[in-house]
Amino acid sequence: MFRWFNLSNVLPIGETLNFYGTYGTEDTEIRKHYAVQVGISIGDFLKQEGRFNLRVEYIDASPTQREVWYTHPDYPPSYEGRIFGHHVGSDAKDLFARLTWAVTPKWELAFQGDYEKRGNSLEASERALQGQLDFLYWAKDNFNIFGSLGLEKIFNLGFVEGEGEIRSFFSLQAQYRF
Repeated sequence: MFRWFNLSNVLPIGETLNFYGTYGTEDTEIRKHYAVQVGISIGDFLKQEGRFNLRVEYIDASPTQREVWYTHPDYPPSYEGRIFGHHVGSDAKDLFARLTWAVTPKWELAFQGDYEKRGNSLEASERALQGQLDFLYWAKDNFNIFGSLGLEKIFNLGFVEGEGEIRSFFSLQAQYRF
């Protein structure tokens, strides 16, 4: 089930306010197991002529029982090597926030953070804290360059108490539309 609400010009902090969510079930025996995803998106955040947009999202992938979602024998369902569903997987929670800033009509920056807790029901649940900076530059109407730089800190790596790791990542893409 998917429900959303869109309110325009009702808050002093944004031009548009969108609430959205997904409530799903997984039939893996006789019982059904549920997951929930909720989010809020504020367009023209801080009413700066459309220059800022804010999105915050939360998911609980298995609030009723662990290891249910994405564990069916036919899973993980995929298309061209990409797995359907939420990246956090089963028995996990995720809190995500992203602030996008249109610096100029050609330049856009985005700052995002993500907190994931995987293996919720385990004693040594794995936790990840991520920060990321993205940029988008439109050189022409049909050509852009996109870059991303991020850092991730993993706690209880592999569900082992006290294990950890810091990861960094960088990507650079160019896109030309014919």
